[in-house]
Amino acid sequence: MRMVMFRSAVLRLYGAALVGCIFALFVVAEAAAREAETVYVEGFPELRSTGGQLSDLFFGDRVRSGETVITGRADSAELELDDGNSVVVQQDTVFTLEEIDEDGESRPAYSNSRGAVTYRIDAIRGRNPRIQSANAVVGVRGTTFTVFAGDDGSSLFLVEEGRIAVQARGEEVELGPDFAVEVRAGEAPGEPFEVLRGEIDFSGWNNGRTAAILENPVTAAEGAYRRLEELVAEMHAAVDAWEPVSAELREARARASDIFQEEGQEAANEFREENVRPLERIAPRRYLNVRYWALSALNMRRYVFGRMYTILRSSYFMEPQHPDFLAYREVHERALDLIGSEVADYLVTADY
Repeated sequence: MRMVMFRSAVLRLYGAALVGCIFALFVVAEAAAREAETVYVEGFPELRSTGGQLSDLFFGDRVRSGETVITGRADSAELELDDGNSVVVQQDTVFTLEEIDEDGESRPAYSNSRGAVTYRIDAIRGRNPRIQSANAVVGVRGTTFTVFAGDDGSSLFLVEEGRIAVQARGEEVELGPDFAVEVRAGEAPGEPFEVLRGEIDFSGWNNGRTAAILENPVTAAEGAYRRLEELVAEMHAAVDAWEPVSAELREARARASDIFQEEGQEAANEFREENVRPLERIAPRRYLNVRYWALSALNMRRYVFGRMYTILRSSYFMEPQHPDFLAYREVHERALDLIGSEVADYLVTADY
């Protein structure tokens, strides 16, 4: 019933959100958005388009901004990015290629909401990419490293070559070759530790994160909820940056129409070039950031809270009124309410 109500709320907001989404998609196309080429596939990975359609991902296929690669337990894919670097999407993983606006310039953004992704970044041309798991951000200095994103919203970062900086909850740690760090959901990075290559795989590590959910459901859910609150706060900051420009654009368009009526086409065209066109470039780019954070929050609900609920519902199938499960459900309900009340305005049906 809650899901039906949530979907209904989204549908009611569809019209307003769709306008912003079209702006965002327009600016992506205009700016020759980030793309990647599929250079290797194993099994039957899938590609989720910006319109929400799923299709098989084949060798040679292009993956564009806003699209997501989804692999199953026997699938993997390697993507060559448009800057010559590469990404290996490992088994049982959700990887999204995106783009954000930073000071009026485009910046690539890559994230895995679940599973493991290996980045091979030999050189950085243009803006340093934003690489994000469910709960942490990576600063890259030319390197090969892997990001694990677990069922409880935690992350693990392992460096093979070069150096990275892992940021979460306002704190940062640096990692060199053969070092790793774990970031629990809603917490700052832990202490870096040395790890032998091949010593840790996603399945084994994630089993530990699943065990943590079962051991203390409320602690796991509260950590994920703290991260969700951070994502919503980032989205609101992006909205605050976009809305004034959007309002100014509406006023400028209205003024251009008035000038046309009062002074004619030539004067209106001059006003548009000087006042409307610059805002038409800025507003859609600002909205890219709104969508980025809104979708990041939605992915927390889908891949973290959704996965937690599945695990715990199975575990407490015979005891649906168990105090631990009921306490978890309370946090889960808060997460759904937060998405429905704060984020749904900036989502469209295709996002689901």
